[in-house]
Amino acid sequence: MNQRPLVPGIEGIHHVAIRATDWEGSLRFYGELLGFARTAEARFPDGRRIVRFADASGYEIELASCDAKTAAIDGPVAHIGLAVADVEQAIRAIEREGFHVTRPPADVEIDGLRATIAFFTGPNGESLELIREIAPLDHR
Repeated sequence: MNQRPLVPGIEGIHHVAIRATDWEGSLRFYGELLGFARTAEARFPDGRRIVRFADASGYEIELASCDAKTAAIDGPVAHIGLAVADVEQAIRAIEREGFHVTRPPADVEIDGLRATIAFFTGPNGESLELIREIAPLDHR
């Protein structure tokens, strides 16, 4: 029996972010081998890169460039993105329940995707992102 959630407006999993230590191999694996469509990419001044791929149903894998040392310590999954109706309302509920907010709500833009995001730590130490797209990409 489903209960009313304490965090309102959770719509489901938006994406899973992977720390990519083999950048070219990862692009080939998700793009060519699995046939996922590239939906967004960005390069940052510090050299980091992000590429998003979507499967046929629209679920996304976000590759984030990462050095092997960081990936060895933190593991291959960078975070799980959860789509929400209202990031600010959801993060307040998360804080009320005692979870640590690691990045407060902020508006971001990556390759034409405008979104409001916030990050927090789950009960097992996992990094979770709340995301609400402001200007969705064409594949949505």
